[in-house]
Parts: sequence; C-alpha cells; structure tokens
Amino acid sequence: MRGRGANDGLQWRPRFISTRLHQWRPSRTARPVPKVTIKAGHVRPIWAGHPWVYAQAVDHIEGGATAGDEVDVVDPRGQWLGRGLYSPDSAISVRLFTRTKSQGFTKSLIEQRLIEALVRRKALGWPSSRTNAFRWINGEGDDMPGLIVDRFGETSHPHVYAAGDVARFPDPVFGGYSRVEHWEHAREHGWRVGRNMAGENEPYERLSYFFSRVFGLSLDVVGRPAMASSTVIRGTPGDGPCVALGVFEKRLCGVVLIDASEDIENARSLIEMRAPAGVLQSATARDASLRELVQAAARLDRD
Repeated sequence: MRGRGANDGLQWRPRFISTRLHQWRPSRTARPVPKVTIKAGHVRPIWAGHPWVYAQAVDHIEGGATAGDEVDVVDPRGQWLGRGLYSPDSAISVRLFTRTKSQGFTKSLIEQRLIEALVRRKALGWPSSRTNAFRWINGEGDDMPGLIVDRFGETSHPHVYAAGDVARFPDPVFGGYSRVEHWEHAREHGWRVGRNMAGENEPYERLSYFFSRVFGLSLDVVGRPAMASSTVIRGTPGDGPCVALGVFEKRLCGVVLIDASEDIENARSLIEMRAPAGVLQSATARDASLRELVQAAARLDRD
C-alpha cells in the first residue's frame, strides 16, 4: 500500500516492530486446526463479512478447541468461512481475523496489520503538528480481535493495563467478556483503571451501556439486547416513550429505551436482578412502569 506521503514518519517501523515481536510464538502447536460448525440460519452474517460468531450460532465444535486457539469456521455443509480466535466463556465464541484459508495468526500477520493500521491513521493526518496521540489499533476495525483485560483493567502481561473501547472486560451479570465502543464507557473504565494503577484494587463491574441522540430521539441501550431470543415492546417509537425488553433463556438480558432516559437505572436494576420473563410479560406488567416491574421482581426474589 503506497501513495503520496504514505510512508512519511514510518522510517522507524522495522526497528520498532522487530524489537517487540522477535520473540513472538504462535499459541497453537502443530496440530490440526479445530473446526467450528455454524447452525443453519446463522451463516449469512458471517458470509457477508461480519467478524463475530455468537455462541448461540455454534452448532458443534470438533478438534478439542481451548481458549485462545485458532479455529476454522464452516457452514453446515462444511464450506470454509474464515479463521478466528476461540473464546469459550464469551457470548462471542469466535472472532474472525482472516478470510484467507492459508493464513494463521502469525508474527507476520500482526506486523502487517500494525503497518496497515498506521498507514490508515497517516491518511487521516495522525500524528500531526498538533498531537502525537492517537489510537493505533481499534480492535476488529483494524482486523485485530479485541484485547482482553481482567476486572481491574490489567492485561495478561503483569503491570500492563488497558481501558476503554479497545479492551474487552468481564461482564458482571452474564459472564464472559464485553466490549463497548462508546465514550461514556471509555471515560468510566479509564477512570477506574487509572485509580487501580495508582494503588486501588476495585473491580470495574459496570453493566454494558451506551447512548445516542439521533433524529430528535434519545436512544439508551443497557445490557446485551443482541442476545435476545424474544422481545417485549412497550409503547410506540415516535409516539412517546418506548421500551424494548430483550429476553434470553426466560430472563431479561437487555433493554433499549427510546425517549425514556429517566428509566436507565430501573433498566439496570431489572437486568442485574435477571428479571424473569413472567414478570415482564404478565397482564399487569403491560401498564406497569419499569420501577413497578423492579418492585415486582424484588418481591418474587423474596418469595
């Protein structure tokens, strides 16, 4: 990839990358790559280019895959779709890193992705005379699966921390890991990780959340509504407040609030309580406020 100015400021690239990657070794030994077969009906998003394989889309796994292994992803007929990294404890079981069958997760691939990402930033004018601070790698946006941190923000390397939307963090309600690309999360996560680096030892246990304001509507998303297998809709978008309650395995997993920002804390409470679908779908629940649903779920827990 070359163009006018594309290599400006990259003269240091071989020395920088080689000194940090020269001892890199693949995590997988020389054995057949495990195979993940996708369920019928879940292939189209992956075939169209989506880099994630959700846990509910996996039909079966062959080859004894363990956390961090490279795995081949195939459709129900055995047609190869891509290769990714396996994460058994996450809602996203596989994060694809290549659509080239012969490509493994190697030192040369990492170096290539680093250079390509830096060239893209150069095209946007970073670094510049005004700043030398910029995000070099943006996870899947640069074909590099998300970095994993623990609940204190520390990576697998001792005393190295990561925060914000570049890092996946433990989900306090559903288990596995979450990754949120939103400034509000980046601020809160960075604040907590910074304090831990300064000597505190408090976990980051914030439920996934982001908000947006579009076309005159407020949109707040709490939890993991994308996991939902069914949805309870309360209200009509554009005609006053509207709330969508996502249900997975008979429990609330996520809430989408449209023009209903005052209910964010109630939505968080319902998700953290893992409110059962029966409470959300009952006849009395149809006219109840989210606050009243929180009280009903609390009574059910006590009983």
